[in-house]
Amino acid sequence: MSDESTEANLGPAAISQTSSRARSLEGLPFEIQQPILSRAPTVDTLRALVHASPRLHSVYVQDRLPILRVVVEQNFDGFLVDAHAAYLSGTNEFQQSRSEPMLWEFVEAYES
Repeated sequence: MSDESTEANLGPAAISQTSSRARSLEGLPFEIQQPILSRAPTVDTLRALVHASPRLHSVYVQDRLPILRVVVEQNFDGFLVDAHAAYLSGTNEFQQSRSEPMLWEFVEAYES
């Protein structure tokens, strides 16, 4: 049964809802939704998309790490190493094991 014959049996409101859903982001296949989420310009935009739609939330949950990795890399372009070093230096493990040789090793690893 074609879309046209299906739409012929529906009322105007149902046709409008069916047509708009097919043209929306939610109507796209997973393979297209995943790269779209990955290209969100900010983490806040990604959060808004994921919270706006159960379908997009499902896509995000299925492929969370790769999507988040791309968004974070885009947002921290050129600063990702700095952000990672700042995070590591703030952990309890780092603070508790801090010694001069360990700090020099950390700085050398950071510079490379």
